[in-house]
Amino acid sequence: MRNPLSLKHTFCLSMILLLFACFACESDNQVLDETLEEVDNETSGNAAPMILPDVHDPSQIYRINNHLVFFASGVEWNIYDLQSKIWSLEGDNIYENGDPEWYDGEEKYWAPGFVDFGSGQFRIYHSAVEDEDVHQSKIGFVALGGSPESGFSFERQNEHVLSSSSMSDAFAIDPAVFVDDDNRAWLVYGSHAAGIYTVELDVQTGLLKEEPQNKSFDLSDTRFTHLADYGGGI
Repeated sequence: MRNPLSLKHTFCLSMILLLFACFACESDNQVLDETLEEVDNETSGNAAPMILPDVHDPSQIYRINNHLVFFASGVEWNIYDLQSKIWSLEGDNIYENGDPEWYDGEEKYWAPGFVDFGSGQFRIYHSAVEDEDVHQSKIGFVALGGSPESGFSFERQNEHVLSSSSMSDAFAIDPAVFVDDDNRAWLVYGSHAAGIYTVELDVQTGLLKEEPQNKSFDLSDTRFTHLADYGGGI
């Protein structure tokens, strides 16, 4: 059995890293580190920083081939070409072919989390808000296909990961996902209301590892570990 206190501290540290770091590395950290060093060296003489306007809730950044890629609320995606040194908005709707069947809202897809589950198996997790006033929301994901060169494709899933239905639930928004050194995947999510929580995911399916059919939150549910409250309380 895992130590809940140790797990809590581990994920609190992970949250801090996710909040303050601009980039999430692929499995070979050195590849992206060298890329960022190269970009930094080439832009260090510029007077102005590189700023993208009107980008909300940016995800982690990954290097895919000769490009840097990230996603943001909408859900939109931006790509940086390492040869031309140009950022471009490539698209703004991962569901342009239709909303997923499990979603009953008005395209309020927020705050995506971009993650590599290994060997280039990328997924984009996102909030799918149905009624913000009562914190009714779901977290779902799409599987990423294609490439920056040929264009991306997004595979809709037949079911969502988890949900919230009231103010007393952990609000199902702002997903951040990472895979640890033991190849276990974790979803961190929540808000100022009921706090921040984490739950383990199945690396193969992308859904909850334990009882994936039970997508509801409950304070007594041991699958969920409480990380923090509003104001920094743990």
